[in-house]
Amino acid sequence: MKKDGNYILATEDFIFTNDNNELEIWHNPKEYKMNMFELYRRNSEHTERITSILLYKDMVLTGSDDFTIRLFDIKNN
Repeated sequence: MKKDGNYILATEDFIFTNDNNELEIWHNPKEYKMNMFELYRRNSEHTERITSILLYKDMVLTGSDDFTIRLFDIKNN
């Protein structure tokens, strides 16, 4: 069975998306710009497709088909 689907999670400041095993965090600037969103951070610590994204305060939690859960601090590396 083929699994597909991308996930999007949006807040006032950020948009979180996945592309297979890579988490992308896009920043939504307060002022208007021609390219409204800027890529803020990219993380590819998962080896399989990301299946869930959860946000709590300044942390983002991702689950994957590689049977792992990763926790990332949004503001710090």
